[in-house]
Amino acid sequence: LVRMVGVQALGALNEGKVPPEYFFVGKGLDDPTVQVRLEVLKSIAILAPHIDKTPDQMNVIGKLSAYLNTEKDPILRIWAHATFMTVTKKVTKLHMEPVVKKVGDDNPAVRLQALTVIGLGGKDSKPIALSVVKAAVDDKDINVGVAAIVALLQMDADECVPMLEKIEEDKKANEVLKATASNALDEFHKRKLDRDKKDKTDKK
Repeated sequence: LVRMVGVQALGALNEGKVPPEYFFVGKGLDDPTVQVRLEVLKSIAILAPHIDKTPDQMNVIGKLSAYLNTEKDPILRIWAHATFMTVTKKVTKLHMEPVVKKVGDDNPAVRLQALTVIGLGGKDSKPIALSVVKAAVDDKDINVGVAAIVALLQMDADECVPMLEKIEEDKKANEVLKATASNALDEFHKRKLDRDKKDKTDKK
């Protein structure tokens, strides 16, 4: 607990002025506790805006790559890929595809985390993950299905509107899933109205 709190504090200290190497020199990513390693990854992500295009960035990228070669925990691997993309400010197949594959994991907690990271990638995740996320809406675990709908919204996958409408109208569908689909449809509708309004303004 002490190690975890220390890592959390460092992530916010001095608005990211703590050298990112500290987390590696302190061997935080080698800590035997999963939660500590997760907090280290989160702290690196917090520091990411402060190391853009600096020698520190390449240092962190290199050490994250080495970490990915040794980490065995599937959820931490997901977040390591996410941290890598946060540091480089790029959603790439190299790091997103391994995350997408985890949507098929046997453990629903792993599937849930994978969908969370896919959603955080926004529109950039769409070409890589869309078909898998659509299929995940029908996951036997309702929490995974809900996370899939949220990810579709985050990716701005409005081509999925007909699918969501079917869920909303399905009397046999899970109520939580229906409510999530309904909320997503409302947001997609709002976005369309905003785009239409902008188009009309641009034409004037």
